[in-house]
Amino acid sequence: MINWDAIGAISEALGAIAVLATLIYLARQVRHARTEVARNVNHSRVTAARDMNLAIALDERIGTITQKANTNLGGVESALTNRLVEEAGLTPEEAKTFAQMQVVRWQFQTQVIDDLEEMLPGHRTEFENFVRYVYGDSEPATRLWYETTKPFLNPTAVGHIDRILKDRT
Repeated sequence: MINWDAIGAISEALGAIAVLATLIYLARQVRHARTEVARNVNHSRVTAARDMNLAIALDERIGTITQKANTNLGGVESALTNRLVEEAGLTPEEAKTFAQMQVVRWQFQTQVIDDLEEMLPGHRTEFENFVRYVYGDSEPATRLWYETTKPFLNPTAVGHIDRILKDRT
């Protein structure tokens, strides 16, 4: 004789397990979707800031206007600007343009760092070699910018760049 009560109880237990498994799966999917949305928002923010900084860096008028306004209001030149003027022979406007271009480069680097885990090994190696080149000894002005502005930059990205520079393979 078939015990329908036992079969019903087993079916209910299996149904409950299936519902629990579905809920766990959905929770993981929601967490993944939230992570992707946050990443996309950050990428959009950085891309917009990079575009704005690039426009500022490439428009000589903005550099001249900014320099004039800051000078007339008693602004103090940064240590970076002073060193670029004194040691690299740049004008204050050129030094500011250089620094602005480094901000654009940095914003690109931080976007790449955010995506390192998804990068193909060859692309990651290329990125790390590029970092060693521009923030290492090959571009001393860029290295100066990096070392001077490091306290103001994203600490996670700075840590990653410093690890790459330390590991000069």
